[in-house]
Amino acid sequence: MKTRAVAYVRVSTEKQADEGVSLDAQREKIAAYAALYDLEIVEVIVDAGESAKSLERPGLSRARSLLEARRAEALVVAKLDRLTRSVRDLGELIERDFRPGRAALLSVSVLNTLRAQTLPGVALVGDACGYVDPLTGEGIWFALVMALYTEGGRVHSIPD
Repeated sequence: MKTRAVAYVRVSTEKQADEGVSLDAQREKIAAYAALYDLEIVEVIVDAGESAKSLERPGLSRARSLLEARRAEALVVAKLDRLTRSVRDLGELIERDFRPGRAALLSVSVLNTLRAQTLPGVALVGDACGYVDPLTGEGIWFALVMALYTEGGRVHSIPD
């Protein structure tokens, strides 16, 4: 029996859409992940033009309500930073929505809380994704990693 999952995709700016985190690219990654792990995507929820600085987003609220109503057992994101950039918000989400016995949080690139051995790494991943310059709001960690894997103006895949 397939695990029912909600796919959540988000971009906050047009610039992000042009730099490889477009909504279509996120959908494609999630679809491939769902096929690999035998997930049934019950709904794809989009937050276009919404910042990850807050959990108060229309699409995220819809996704959380589907999980709470047990219409899905998991939330799938292409990357954790599409869900949140805040360690505090990540902790709140895990406590309220993704603790054992509730829904699973699945990230195509890093995170899968269905497997117990990944739980200790959640805080580390959250720290990395949540490192945002308080003055500019820029994701310093993400920008640094992207700079390390950019050559000739093209971003390369980050090795697993």
